[in-house]
Amino acid sequence: MEQIIVNSNKTYNHGFLIKEQELRRIVDLMADQHKKTSDSPIKFLFNMKFSNGAVEITDNIDDVLNLDNEGSSGIKSLEIASTQKNNEAENEIKVKLQALDNEHYYDEKPIKYIIRGQSRDWVFVTSSLIEERIAKIKKRNFLFDHDTKRVLRTFSIPIITVLFILGVLISMYSRSANLKEAQLKTITKIEKQWYNKKLLDPVKVIIELEKSRAQNNENIITFNDIFLSKTFITIFFLFTLGYVSFYLYSKFNPIYNFYWGGYIEVYEKKESRRKLLVSVVIVTLILGIGVNLLSNYIWQLF
Repeated sequence: MEQIIVNSNKTYNHGFLIKEQELRRIVDLMADQHKKTSDSPIKFLFNMKFSNGAVEITDNIDDVLNLDNEGSSGIKSLEIASTQKNNEAENEIKVKLQALDNEHYYDEKPIKYIIRGQSRDWVFVTSSLIEERIAKIKKRNFLFDHDTKRVLRTFSIPIITVLFILGVLISMYSRSANLKEAQLKTITKIEKQWYNKKLLDPVKVIIELEKSRAQNNENIITFNDIFLSKTFITIFFLFTLGYVSFYLYSKFNPIYNFYWGGYIEVYEKKESRRKLLVSVVIVTLILGIGVNLLSNYIWQLF
């Protein structure tokens, strides 16, 4: 009689922070699920890839947890596979976690699982339990998750070009508005002089208006008016500040983490630096807003 094999698989885009306890719980869960179908021996394999490109396979979870796990020996990928014979067929559970920091993993997903078995109920129940364990190790960094990195890598140049053009257009509009405002002030001044009878000669009025118009026409928008304007500098500063802040935040907030061995100290240092960075940015923004409001208030007094 032909054996029917049921498959279930799923991938995730979010990051992960998996500690020793959670890794052991996943392994225990896989073992418990196998025991519900058969008393046959369960075979575990842990397939690891490291930062230096090396690969290691073991059948003992303690070998995984006793690794240095830092620097060139840091774990970049871990696949946990368990198999068990059941009526001349195999029940199989695979869970794979990988850090997608390199171009080599461009089309991969950070987390995925595959479950195969003869019983539909067993496969679906196991899938549900595995998903619960994955939810426990979920770590999201919405600014620099897997999909966001892909979009930024693909559209970074168009985005920068659009922002640059937008900054130029806003600066030109601001400069043009300032010239119109200056001309309007001149006209208002001449109008007041006319009504106050300080300027009675119509010819002089026409001459003053023509001078104002000519002076406005001479004020052509130049390179310095655009790129050295307060508006453009402000836009450029905010863009640079945002880019640097996002980069540093991503650097000190890794989203793929195998939290054991020497990596614990590395992660904790990055966490402390990230918290310091966030505090500095918040304080800087508050001080900047406060100083701006205070300077505007003092300026209005005088």
